[in-house]
Amino acid sequence: MSQLLPVVCSSHLPLLTQSEVSTLHLLLLRSSFCLLSLPSPASLYSFTFRIIPKRAKKSPLSIPKSMSQLECSLQRCGINGIMLAEGREGDSAQEACRWETGQPCSSDVREGRESDAEDGTQRGVSKGSKNRQVKAVSKTKLRNIRRQEEERQRKCLVLQAFRNFYLVQYGERWPSLFSELQAESRSCCLVNGFAESEVFMQNVANVPNLTRLGFTTVPAYGCSGRFPHPERDSKNVYTYYLLDAASVLATEALEIHPGDSILDLCAAPGGKSLAILQQMGLPQGMLTANELSDDRRQRLLKVIADYVPRNLRQCVKVTGRDGTRWPESEVYDKVLVDAPCSSERHLLHDLEEMYRWTHKRSGNCAKRQLALLAAGLRSVQVGGLVVYSTCSISNLENDGVIAKMLKKIKFNFEIIHRKFPIGEETEHGWIILPDLAHGWGPLYIAILKRTS
Repeated sequence: MSQLLPVVCSSHLPLLTQSEVSTLHLLLLRSSFCLLSLPSPASLYSFTFRIIPKRAKKSPLSIPKSMSQLECSLQRCGINGIMLAEGREGDSAQEACRWETGQPCSSDVREGRESDAEDGTQRGVSKGSKNRQVKAVSKTKLRNIRRQEEERQRKCLVLQAFRNFYLVQYGERWPSLFSELQAESRSCCLVNGFAESEVFMQNVANVPNLTRLGFTTVPAYGCSGRFPHPERDSKNVYTYYLLDAASVLATEALEIHPGDSILDLCAAPGGKSLAILQQMGLPQGMLTANELSDDRRQRLLKVIADYVPRNLRQCVKVTGRDGTRWPESEVYDKVLVDAPCSSERHLLHDLEEMYRWTHKRSGNCAKRQLALLAAGLRSVQVGGLVVYSTCSISNLENDGVIAKMLKKIKFNFEIIHRKFPIGEETEHGWIILPDLAHGWGPLYIAILKRTS
């Protein structure tokens, strides 16, 4: 018998559920076998698929033992009724690969002939096919096939784990929220108050269904199509900036007054910093926009240069410090901590990044977010506000971070509960989710006031 004979797996129970298929994939990844074809239903109560030893030089004598171990693992996971049988003479690995792509292998043809012989009919099988030789496939190609299949299985498991992780939190709501997260993100145009309004109106004159958003104090517009690229006015600044309307609400939660000294601790790419500047009444006040990443800080500097007139740029200071180790204490009137997060909506639109997701991602983000929030509370004056925001949908990174901060005794602060025109209340803050906010979000907002 060939060392690479495929193992034919069959069941005469009802078809596996999605979770059982995921479990099967995981067990195969841990076993000495590689899946060569997905379960394909032969009838309502049976299915077949094929697996093959991962190592090309695996001893044929060890295959039955490995099959027995796999069967036991399946039974321990509650998947019963699956029978494993070694391939017969002629069921080579190469033929299993051909079978996976939908091409008939010699065993399939032979089974068809035997059935036809019993029925006394021929089902379109040529007379010469019995002696046809299957072209050999190199071991390198087989290894590549196995590697590709393992990678495909891994990606399927990641997506399933992602769905299950958030299904626990959102329950029956998750399918509709997941669908909205997969949809294209909405953008509004934040009007640049430093630019000439006439140029702005000319710029958006042909935008379909241009509508002033009624839930933001800072002028912002939505539309039913796409906004064109903004134009520059005579002061060489762009007339508007595109961003999610929920981000504007995070800056409005700061309750900015003319002359305030404000820290934007994680400022890149710069949309929220620009929204803050629109509310400061420049040249009064001072904004410190901080970004640790060199590349992102360059984007932040470009936004400042493109949207703030030269004579007002002295009111903006851009720094590159680690926000978790912010050196200043009790300096600022208001602090925005728009913390880096899991950013699930972005992940779903960047599959390569999505496939690197693990269930630990949210917890790891939460640790850094807690450190950033602590730095923000240290840097704000007594009586000042700290707004904590993320674009994550994970409770670990939202209310969970606030709950952990409440347990710290270093800072005395109170939570300010405020309602916004869109979104919904959470235990410690407010969250805007796209399934109930007309596509805006996600964005979480918590407002903290330092008391001593």
